[in-house]
Amino acid sequence: ELVSIASADPLRAALELVGEQLRVHGVTLILDIPDEIPTVLADIASLQQVFLNLIVNARDALDSVPEEGEKILRISVKEERGFVAFRFVDSGPGLTSDVAGKVFDPFFTTKSTGKGTGLGLSLSHGIVEEHGGSIRCTPKSALGGAEFVVLIPRGDFA
Repeated sequence: ELVSIASADPLRAALELVGEQLRVHGVTLILDIPDEIPTVLADIASLQQVFLNLIVNARDALDSVPEEGEKILRISVKEERGFVAFRFVDSGPGLTSDVAGKVFDPFFTTKSTGKGTGLGLSLSHGIVEEHGGSIRCTPKSALGGAEFVVLIPRGDFA
């Protein structure tokens, strides 16, 4: 059931689960969540799962950054044309255009055998669509790694 919730709640819940993992992996987390952000129409647990998948994928990508490199995960939230946009940008190696076009396909994974099922982003894509939103991937960002953007409809427009 989709209800109007505070936009940052599912994100903060996901970060509570993996925040310590990020620190252990040497990831610098940069959060940009304004105090005044519209609500979203969502199921909090489902959206938390989407954000958890994106954060864990970023953490895994950042594991391939050389020791002398910076491991940065920047997450921002802002209102965009009737949606709330959640941006996940990392300083990892990024993706090729070919791989970026397949990341939402079921069972597609860039992880080594035994490390991933290839279902996280596929399931996340379905969850976001059930919310009336969208998810997209840009293979290279300003930080060098991939960028994922999740758009969820504002809850105050319902």
